[in-house]
Formats: sequence, C-alpha cells, structure tokens
Amino acid sequence: MAFYPLAGYLLDSAWNHANMSEFGYGKLLEQGQLWVLSKLLVIFNRMPKWNDEVIVETWGKGVD
Repeated sequence: MAFYPLAGYLLDSAWNHANMSEFGYGKLLEQGQLWVLSKLLVIFNRMPKWNDEVIVETWGKGVD
C-alpha cells in the first residue's frame, strides 16, 4: 500500500515535466492531442521512511 502515494508524486512529476516542455497539456490540447504515461519504471534501493526526502527525476522519451 505504501507505493500508491508515491505513484501519485511520480505522475505529478511527469505532468509538471511535460508542462515545462512542448508536450504540456495546454499546448497539446490546442492541437487536439494529449500525452499518456504508458510506462513507469520505479527502482528502490529501499522504501522511504517517514520524513525521508524523496527525489524524483523525469525524462521524456520522445513521440511514438
């Protein structure tokens, strides 16, 4: 169960990253397009504990 809140942070990070690029929601909506998060790779060295700092990195893979 501990993964679900973290998955929300990851999705928010992907959304924010897209909005800072040419793939943001508003820009794509004008073109009748949207982006979809189709894959999620999560690697844990250990699960975060209460009050741990969690760093999330995102990167785009281009258009398929």
